[in-house]
Amino acid sequence: MFPRGAGSEELLHSLYVATLPRLVLEDDGGHWIATEPNYERQNLEANGFVSFGQANGVALARLRVPDDMTLVQMLTDSKAFMDLLLKVVPIQRPVGPDKVRVTSAGTASYEEWCADRYGRRWLRRAWKFPFSDSIIEVDALPTPEGAILKLMTGPGGLMEVARDEGDLAKDHVYFSYTGSLKRWQEFLAHRDWQPAAFATDAIQVDLARGVAVKTDRFKLAIPVALQGMKDDARLTLKYTFLRAGESATWSLAGVFLSDAEDEKHYVDVLRREKPPENLPTSFQHYWQSLVTREAPYGAVPFVKDGARFIKSATFPEGPRGASPTVAYVITARAPETESDRHMRSELSTILQGLTILAP
Repeated sequence: MFPRGAGSEELLHSLYVATLPRLVLEDDGGHWIATEPNYERQNLEANGFVSFGQANGVALARLRVPDDMTLVQMLTDSKAFMDLLLKVVPIQRPVGPDKVRVTSAGTASYEEWCADRYGRRWLRRAWKFPFSDSIIEVDALPTPEGAILKLMTGPGGLMEVARDEGDLAKDHVYFSYTGSLKRWQEFLAHRDWQPAAFATDAIQVDLARGVAVKTDRFKLAIPVALQGMKDDARLTLKYTFLRAGESATWSLAGVFLSDAEDEKHYVDVLRREKPPENLPTSFQHYWQSLVTREAPYGAVPFVKDGARFIKSATFPEGPRGASPTVAYVITARAPETESDRHMRSELSTILQGLTILAP
């Protein structure tokens, strides 16, 4: 059972940008991995889309609601929600010799909120299709831009068994919270949608002042002057599984802020833990490069792939002579035309806004 056993250590010391949800699985070698399905994207009107994928028989999706639909509407109007999905999920109903595409399923036959093992809240809805004696059940986990979806369909009599398996699968979904700052403001205004972690992780989005995040491990303030934030700037909070004794927590380990979706200008702050000795050498080399601040982590600007970067690592204060067990990795990216002086100034601003509270 995840996260017990040595086979979970590699995943517990990894951090993924999972804007498309992953599923945590145990491979044939007994190692837990966060596998990403092959997703197929279907566009909706007004910049919305649904990306569908499947892993180990679990159907997952990422929904970005169209610009003309609010998160409140998505979560309170089950008819509008399913009508949106039916634009990209082809369901056909036999009418005599013909088959007619279903464009609306009406309101859900039932809906309820439930929490997974990590306190992440899912809205479960089901729609009955009598013409095929089937049910479509959708678990929607709200995000700032829409939802992470887990979908099930099948005969009504078998859904209870499938639902039990689906509840276990939800505990193993790995994803990042992402969205525009405008969408984040709407999302943060409704605490009943948010995961349990947000009760202690204070997240503030203010277009006039900047973005601020505070957890029990660190706090970070990114002023508006650093990015020139607009409501279409994008914030991604990188949550991951971290060990807590024999169990695991769903914890914030990274903050990514870009001035636009093209990510030409961004800042990125990651919390990394010292890997145990039994992990592969790639983990050990990465950690050693942080501790020694070897390139590219030496706070020296450099150009790569037509952009200018600066990277650095900082560590919590500890007993003199003790080796660090936690590192914070800072990256800033800007167009290549920016000066090295500008990049050093950005790094200094980020470091001034970062306070490490606990290892």
